[in-house]
Amino acid sequence: MAERTSADWDARYSETPAPWGGTPAAAVVERLSTMEPGTALDLGCGDGRHARLLAQMGWDVVGVDLSPEAIRIAAEHESLGPKIVYTVGNVCNWVPVYDAQVTGDDRFTSGKFDLILGAYLHLPMHQLRDVLKRSQAWLQPHGALLYLGHAAENLRHGIGGPQDSALLPTVADLASASAGMRVIRLEHMVRPAGRSQAVDVLLHAENWD
Repeated sequence: MAERTSADWDARYSETPAPWGGTPAAAVVERLSTMEPGTALDLGCGDGRHARLLAQMGWDVVGVDLSPEAIRIAAEHESLGPKIVYTVGNVCNWVPVYDAQVTGDDRFTSGKFDLILGAYLHLPMHQLRDVLKRSQAWLQPHGALLYLGHAAENLRHGIGGPQDSALLPTVADLASASAGMRVIRLEHMVRPAGRSQAVDVLLHAENWD
C-alpha cells in the first residue's frame, strides 16, 4: 500500500475541485445538532465542506489538511469571515499551537477544543488510531470526538470509498481508539449510494466529566 502524498492530493483537487461534493455528511449534521457550539478542529478538512457546516452552526473552527490545494480551495470559498482558520498540515504529526501575537487571534491559543472531527479521514489503521488517541489530549474536559468514515464492511456490502482494507476501520478499531472515553454512539450506518448502498462507521465519544 503506497500512502498518498500532498502532491497526490493536490492533483486530485486540481482535477476535481469538489471531489466529495459540497454537501456535508448527513450523519455529521445529525450529531452536531445534539451539541452546543464552541471551538472545533476538523482533521483532514479537505475543501472545507464540514468546516463550513460547523461555522454556519456557530462553531469557531480550525481546519487542517495535508493538501495545500485543498486548503486554497477551502479558503477561496470562505465567506464566513473569521469563523474558520485553515492550515496546511499532516494530521499524523500536526499539533495545535497558535500564537495570538502572530495571528492576532486568541480563540485557539489554549490548544484545546470542544470538538474534534474526523470526517472520512482514512489512514493506515495504526496511524488513524494514533491520530484519534493523540487528539484526545486536545479536548476540553467536556469535549467530544466525532469520527465518520467508510467501514471495512463497505468492501463486501457497499460501494465507493477506498478499496484498500488497510484504510477502512472496523467498529473494534474505533472502540480501541476511543478507549477511556464515554462512548455515546458507535455503529455502522448504511446510506443510499445511487442504486446501491454504502456502509459507514460512526464514533461519537466524549470525555468523562
